[in-house]
Amino acid sequence: MAGLMSGLTIGLASIDRLSLEIEAKGNPEAKKQADKIFPVIDKFHWMLVTLLLFNAGCMEALPLCLDKLLPGWAVIVVSVSAVLFFGEIIPQSICTGSNQNKIAVIMCPIVLFLMWISAPISWPISKILDCLMGNH
Repeated sequence: MAGLMSGLTIGLASIDRLSLEIEAKGNPEAKKQADKIFPVIDKFHWMLVTLLLFNAGCMEALPLCLDKLLPGWAVIVVSVSAVLFFGEIIPQSICTGSNQNKIAVIMCPIVLFLMWISAPISWPISKILDCLMGNH
């Protein structure tokens, strides 16, 4: 789950709205993609806070679970290695690759659902970011 959130953070944040908008004008398939992606990426800070919140929660859970199974030094080695490869490198490379928009289309309804679930925490933080940083 942490890997998915990490990959989606990079993947959704790096979608160029203008390019997708231009492509959608002449391509019906791109229009369908844009219609599913825009409602999420247009709420950029809310999306970002949501994905980072779930990512952090999942990453913090790993060493807590491993602590019951392994000695302390092994927990550190295993959790750092797992987070690095399965929680960061691999998901980010997949979500920013050639299938970036296809993955975004599939995952945007889930991200939107997570945004609403985490709204009591993520929405106020996103509004503070909007005020401090301006709308994305």
